[in-house]
Amino acid sequence: MIGPFAVAFAQGPTPLHFSLPQVFLRACVNWYKYQDDIVMNKKKLSLIQPRSMFDAGGSYLAFPRWVPFGKHLPRITFIVLGRWLGGLLGYQPHYRQWSTNWKLACDKMETSIFQKRFADRLNTE
Repeated sequence: MIGPFAVAFAQGPTPLHFSLPQVFLRACVNWYKYQDDIVMNKKKLSLIQPRSMFDAGGSYLAFPRWVPFGKHLPRITFIVLGRWLGGLLGYQPHYRQWSTNWKLACDKMETSIFQKRFADRLNTE
């Protein structure tokens, strides 16, 4: 049995609300908590959910250099599958119970018409 885990990220203050460190680190926490939920609670792995979380953090898995458009295809794929299709099918990029800064997560989700409905500032769960 795997016990609880902790993920530590070093980060300095930033004046930009959607700077890479803030958004990326929040997505990393959600990603690790999602993995923990799969392992500890025997949840089913989704192929769309990780793409939604990675897209929310502005990170994408790149293809090898020899693949044409190897840097652009993954980004387009993550946006289409994670943000658009995932948003339509109900996959959230951030979950309140896993988020360390729900206000920032809501601000980020409100920037997409596909994810705007998940930005519930009043819900406590």
